[in-house]
Amino acid sequence: MSASNFCTFIQVALLLGLDAVAAQSETQNPSELVVGAVGSSVLLPGFSDEDFKNVDHIRWAMSGVQILNYYTVTQIPTFTDLYRNRCTFYSVNGSLLLKNITLKDNGLYMVQVNLNASRSKLTKLNIFEPLSEPLIFSNSTFVDTSIAFVCQVSAGKASSILWWKDDNVITNGQRYQLAEDNRTMVIYKAIKSDCGVYTCTAENAVSKKNVSHSLAIYGLPPLIHHTMVLSIVALILATAIIFGIILLCLHKDRKNISIDFHGNALLSLQLAAMFSLVILFAAVMYWLQSEGISVITVITLVILCLLLIFNILSMWSMNDWVMKTFKDILNSTFCRVMLDVVTPMSGIIVMLASIVLLVETMRHAGKGCEASPGLHLSISFAVGIPIVVSLSVFVIYVQKYRKQRQNQEATPANPCEEAQGHSETSEAMPLQAASEGDGANPRNPVSGEESCQT
Repeated sequence: MSASNFCTFIQVALLLGLDAVAAQSETQNPSELVVGAVGSSVLLPGFSDEDFKNVDHIRWAMSGVQILNYYTVTQIPTFTDLYRNRCTFYSVNGSLLLKNITLKDNGLYMVQVNLNASRSKLTKLNIFEPLSEPLIFSNSTFVDTSIAFVCQVSAGKASSILWWKDDNVITNGQRYQLAEDNRTMVIYKAIKSDCGVYTCTAENAVSKKNVSHSLAIYGLPPLIHHTMVLSIVALILATAIIFGIILLCLHKDRKNISIDFHGNALLSLQLAAMFSLVILFAAVMYWLQSEGISVITVITLVILCLLLIFNILSMWSMNDWVMKTFKDILNSTFCRVMLDVVTPMSGIIVMLASIVLLVETMRHAGKGCEASPGLHLSISFAVGIPIVVSLSVFVIYVQKYRKQRQNQEATPANPCEEAQGHSETSEAMPLQAASEGDGANPRNPVSGEESCQT
């Protein structure tokens, strides 16, 4: 064997032996752990002053792939092509600065002194991509629905995600459920108190990002929503009752309307009053189930029951058999006053109670951190339009009625008709009396006409 071939054989054997030593060393646990971000520079540590003595040669390798060789004789590090332009070697302690790192640089790095396995050091480099700004997506903002938040990052991988509400960490429980490594947070059957600021904190070894989302809960719970709808209906009926009574009272000259018409109109008003009381009673019951029992709600329910009873008695009193059977009781002053005022009183009480419930409903709608302008607008339209229409009809009717009165006054009438009109208007006749039958009516509405005819 020639001398040149022998030298080549020795070099190859030496390199194979060094690679075997390096491979054996890399199976050991690393003595150092270095973390770096993509695009940054990291310093792979060398040796201490005690271990860095009598150094003739230094070799760096990454998972068996050689990075550089350094000989103290030449004091010039020799880099491989892959690392020539992105590494800096520090001969003072054998450390290596790796620049512009990528995810491919993740792995085990070994440095050896004098090709001695006992004088080697293993470093593990973990490289992470910095996290982008996270985004929060939600599927709903309405009460009594399941609201899901998703915290998503477009770049990087989060090693941990935490959810916060008003500076308090959210954990799994009856109301909150975390899933998909905490990327998703679900609020089951959201209530008004779930509103607030929710924060997602995404973190990995090289970055930490926060994003906040303000949640406003819109809508009303089912019981409160039922209360609102029934209160609006009761308010509309009460408004119609009050205006109907006013229109009947405007007809002071009873000769222009028949007793049958007056009785039917009064019966319709009484039925409307009964319906409004029942509807308002149901609205208060829904409110009581939602907000709990209180003294005011109990008193309100008692008053509504009493008014409902008196309205039923008022309707019965218009029956001939009832009037003849209970004539003495119904003709008493107290009973006649109560039966006359129960319908307008019912309208007024229902109107006031409905307005109070609607105000409380709008206040309840504002508990979701932000008031719901849509709900306020809907309630305003539902209440305002019927009232405006009723007022408009009432004003038109009053103007028309005044013109008719002016025309009647301008037309000369015979003395008998004037005397009869004066006789009828001078007597104070309550609403209930105008619709009663033969024996119950305290006076004969046609007696004046007969006297004039005679």
